[in-house]
Amino acid sequence: MNEKEIIGRQLQQYREEKCFTQGLVAEKSCISINYLSSIERGISFPRIEILLRLFETLKAPPDGVFQGVLSYLTPRQEAEISAELNL
Repeated sequence: MNEKEIIGRQLQQYREEKCFTQGLVAEKSCISINYLSSIERGISFPRIEILLRLFETLKAPPDGVFQGVLSYLTPRQEAEISAELNL
């Protein structure tokens, strides 16, 4: 499993825990249902702006979503992502 798949599954898990439909999350995040589906399946990876909107819509903590992914990153990549997300 790659990083996109891990993040997609984490986002899907947060969505399902809240009993949100893909349609609701897509609408509140200003993306299409098809795009959300491709993110959750690990086919697409959203730009940071969309990812932040998904975090906000799902009330999902970035560190929870990225759990399991950081082991794939170099320390520099991890620091860049953490700085971008203000972790």
